[in-house]
Amino acid sequence: MILTEPGADTELPTLDGTRSGIGKAVSLDCVAQPWDTARTARRLTAERTGDDPGPRSVSYDDLGGLALPSDSVSPATPPIPDELVLEHAAAAAPWILATLHAVATSVSLRGAATALLVHHSTLQERIEHAERLLGWTIRETRRPSAPLPCPRAATPSPAPPEPPNR
Repeated sequence: MILTEPGADTELPTLDGTRSGIGKAVSLDCVAQPWDTARTARRLTAERTGDDPGPRSVSYDDLGGLALPSDSVSPATPPIPDELVLEHAAAAAPWILATLHAVATSVSLRGAATALLVHHSTLQERIEHAERLLGWTIRETRRPSAPLPCPRAATPSPAPPEPPNR
């Protein structure tokens, strides 16, 4: 099931630029579940602007571990402290959301700088400024295996072998 913006007139909503959420694929006897999952995925789409960077189309199946907390958030849910800090930082530095998105979704900082059309030293300065505004480090020595905001579900470790009976 694909949930698009009201008034969208297309079978493939990403082709005309509308925001779309793609629900979980299930059998026909569970129609409500794909609607709910498409709605959750749709809430995580973005306008792809400097103020709202991110994908215009999101598949629920790609959300992995982000799906559970996303399902439990509604418009009535009060903002969490990190969200408030991010809103304050975005008001102080309008470039910050696009910068965070580019850093999170690029393979390298040079790639992020290229995506933002800035010199890599300018990106370094933006990152330092963003870290001061946010109060936390956005650079890590170990990068996630998938672009944010849709991390892959972790693969469970195999169970340890049973000790032999003596």
